[in-house]
Amino acid sequence: MRRLLNKIDIKGAVSRLLPGRFVSIGCLDGGQRIALTFDDGPHAENTPRLLDRLDASNLRATFFVSGAEVERAPGLLRSIVARGHQVANHGFAHLNARKVSYDRYMDDIERANELIEQTIGDSIGRFMRPPYGALTTRVLLGLVSRRYRIIMWSVDSLDYAIHDKGKLQERFQSSHLEAGDIVLFHDDYAHTVLAMEGIAQTISERGLRSVTISELLVPRAELRG
Repeated sequence: MRRLLNKIDIKGAVSRLLPGRFVSIGCLDGGQRIALTFDDGPHAENTPRLLDRLDASNLRATFFVSGAEVERAPGLLRSIVARGHQVANHGFAHLNARKVSYDRYMDDIERANELIEQTIGDSIGRFMRPPYGALTTRVLLGLVSRRYRIIMWSVDSLDYAIHDKGKLQERFQSSHLEAGDIVLFHDDYAHTVLAMEGIAQTISERGLRSVTISELLVPRAELRG
């Protein structure tokens, strides 16, 4: 029975049944908003350059940070927040939920959350993205019981496989990008940073704007209110 449950598309099923409450892969009420998200940082060299490019293009983003990297560069984490972006939990040691024990995984997530909040001196709202996008039934239920909001993605840039700036821009331009999408990038790749100018242009040409995850998941009716 457990093996069968693990084969089910857990995150997809829950996101359809309870959209936005526990697992989010996008937003049906996104208006003209999308969310650019960056995993695995902060990176000492690439993240500052990325922040400059985001500022230049008036893009706001969400950084799903690794606790181990935060320990190495706490000031950089604070800089991300100071420049108007959101930070969220990507675990401490980038563990795969399918390859470690439940207790070890949950302790790793909680350790990262505490460290991030202590570093910035504020709550991050229990937003998290599981490393590798990997979940098991037990981990999913454990995260939900601890009031985490699991943020996945609807558009994968494939920047972990496409290492050329131009090809990465082409990949993004040819993607079926639409309002409400959550886009996956990684800020520890130099080619991702270099591609950001062209990516920003594509976003602008399609009449979209990039906001944080917290902003994307707020219904348009609430924004108007």
